[in-house]
Amino acid sequence: MHPIDSMDNPMTLKNDRLLRAFARQPVDRTPVWLMRQAGRYLPEYRATRAIAGSFMGLATNPELACEVTLQPLLRFDLDAAILFSDILTIPDAMGLGLSFETGEGPRFAHPVRSAADIARLAVPDMETELRYVMDAVRLIRSELNGKVPLIGFSGSPFTLACYMVEGGGSDNFARVKALALDDPAALHRLLDVVTESVIAYLAAQRAAGAQALMVFDTWGGMLSPHLPALRKHCRVATATNARRWCCSAKAMRRIWKSWPPVAPKALAWTGP
Repeated sequence: MHPIDSMDNPMTLKNDRLLRAFARQPVDRTPVWLMRQAGRYLPEYRATRAIAGSFMGLATNPELACEVTLQPLLRFDLDAAILFSDILTIPDAMGLGLSFETGEGPRFAHPVRSAADIARLAVPDMETELRYVMDAVRLIRSELNGKVPLIGFSGSPFTLACYMVEGGGSDNFARVKALALDDPAALHRLLDVVTESVIAYLAAQRAAGAQALMVFDTWGGMLSPHLPALRKHCRVATATNARRWCCSAKAMRRIWKSWPPVAPKALAWTGP
């Protein structure tokens, strides 16, 4: 496969195994990449994070985010780079105030708890509030110089909504379940604005140079037929589909009809 970069200039990847697999073309072996490819198991990552001072300090600095994205590729023969970032960048850009407490995970200073909170939400501007992500994508793509493809990603609309309503992680997701049952219209308004944000976010990553896109649905397993948030996945897939999705909107509709036995964890787009 010969991908086309975001400036429409032809470029041959030195290792296109992952993109060939996504396109259902023959490969010599199964492509390998890790979801937490850059992480605390690497001493060089820990050193770079110490320089940044915090996780968000690292994720919001394009140069440092690029550095840690590339670190695993210097040690291991991996088939892709994955953008160093976090799925909660979108809610943070919406003004929820993201922070990471040691040993506690992500927390929002301003969780979404009412219809008024939802009404204040708007789709962030991808080249202002989330420019640091796009700058990181552009820089990583340049530094890779065609070595392997770059994977961009987002959290799914439902997973992001869970974090936004709960104010962080949860053992039982009581608040978002209560919202779904007591005020489903409000939950759908929340999912609508988050869905539009995810679509814009993935499209911006693609324009910045990401060659594959993934939608991580961390909390999709708690959905039931009475919480039809999977339909938002179809909206994300069809709206961002410029060339091809490995898990198409049509496939998502089949998954929806068979719910709950099948729970998709990621969608992947391959193209320029």
